[in-house]
Amino acid sequence: MNGKLKMMKKYVDFDLKKNIFIFGTGANARKLYDKLLECQQTTKICAFVDNDLEKRKNKFYGKKVISAEELKEKAAPKDIIILSMNAYEEVERQLQQLGIDQTLVISIHEYFDMIAEEAIVKVKRNKENKNSIRIGFLTQEIQSWDKTAPVYEAMKESDRFLPFLFVVPQMDFRTCELTKSSQLEKFKLLYSDDEVVLAYGEEDLLDYRLDYLFLTAPYDSYYPESLRSSRLAGKILLCYIPYGYNGAYNFIANNTIREFFRNIYIIFTDTIEVREKLVKDFSGSVERNHKKILDIGYPSLENVSIYRKNQIADRTIMWTPRWSYDSVIGGSHFFEYYNFICDIKKIYPAITLMFRPHPMMFDDFLNKKLIDEKGIEWYRRDIASKGIILDEDTDTNILLENVSVLITDFSTLIMQFFMTGKPIIYCASEFIRLNHDYTKLMDGIYIARNEREIETALHQIIEEGDPLKVKRESIREEFSNKFRGTIDRILQTIEIDFTS
Repeated sequence: MNGKLKMMKKYVDFDLKKNIFIFGTGANARKLYDKLLECQQTTKICAFVDNDLEKRKNKFYGKKVISAEELKEKAAPKDIIILSMNAYEEVERQLQQLGIDQTLVISIHEYFDMIAEEAIVKVKRNKENKNSIRIGFLTQEIQSWDKTAPVYEAMKESDRFLPFLFVVPQMDFRTCELTKSSQLEKFKLLYSDDEVVLAYGEEDLLDYRLDYLFLTAPYDSYYPESLRSSRLAGKILLCYIPYGYNGAYNFIANNTIREFFRNIYIIFTDTIEVREKLVKDFSGSVERNHKKILDIGYPSLENVSIYRKNQIADRTIMWTPRWSYDSVIGGSHFFEYYNFICDIKKIYPAITLMFRPHPMMFDDFLNKKLIDEKGIEWYRRDIASKGIILDEDTDTNILLENVSVLITDFSTLIMQFFMTGKPIIYCASEFIRLNHDYTKLMDGIYIARNEREIETALHQIIEEGDPLKVKRESIREEFSNKFRGTIDRILQTIEIDFTS
């Protein structure tokens, strides 16, 4: 609605507001009260507002709970009304019908956006002038590090940047909690000459006097509490490169989580659709130049062509079943396709067959009681007995070099593998709505909706000379032009921002 669009672009200076009214008395209202307490604004809370008559019989945090009609009488031009519910549109319409000035009304999302923007502005104002730009990279697992690694490695080679690598403890996806274990040694092995630091909290970062910090996953729950975006936003300018290339409209919401991205100062997006969504959510901050949302390429795709040397004759076939047993997400689920994929080894005994499950797959199966620990161990033994490789943590770049054919359903790996020029068999799902980029890729990809069509596609690739090869190369070249120069553009963006 038009009122909402106006509010999105409005910046509210709470210091100039006389009274604050909070509409709602639920969990979000409690969260809002805590944030106002932290910002020393609770003395301005005049009242809470609720449509529930029972709620109005008692006080909330020592404040009266009034009706919307009473709010109309009390709200003045210098006041502000915060709607604390997630789905606030109906209440917004109610206030409009009562004739309450919409310039007084903001949603809880917009309020938290403004708090985050203030934190970013504070750090920008306190930037130090230094010869080197000190950049931190906060990562967790080697499997997705390849998306950000090219930027880290380019900064190591530059005289302008001084990069530092921090590794946080791993997640236990069964309990959704952080563990005490980490992949620190794997990163040290990858960068044996670098200082790689295990980070449990913000105190592990502060001594490095960082100017910018790249986060490598858009989920705050993946980080220790004091290393979450909301805690760091007022101390370091945060940046983000997507941990996977978003190829479907289905997943835009998961890759644009407002609670995380409101705290990020520079966002390097992967696709135009993601950028448009984030610009819409944070239009005011973008207009005020307090947030940069850029679609300037994807760093891990700039140099993927170096992995094109491997030919089909090598016949290493990899299957990547999805982590979720949800038909809306996947098209080649593990249990249904397992025996068929194993039989590929019988059809083509000379090939190397590899399974690359998503890191969360077995944990998700356990959580949903689709299998128990003994069942997982049975599959591990069965895979090994058939001479199939079960790969769960090899660096993605090594896979791009060694794998000849990819069998997959929807995956962010599709774009990376496509850029090698090697063939893909895509197990399609009617529920997946591919975006512009992935739709274009499909003209050079073998589409399979069942086991028979996978077998047919393999026959075409291995026995018939890969008939989609020429078409695939044409599409690959088009995307190569888009990604060429991405790493330099990211470094230039940081350098220009630092000196501005």
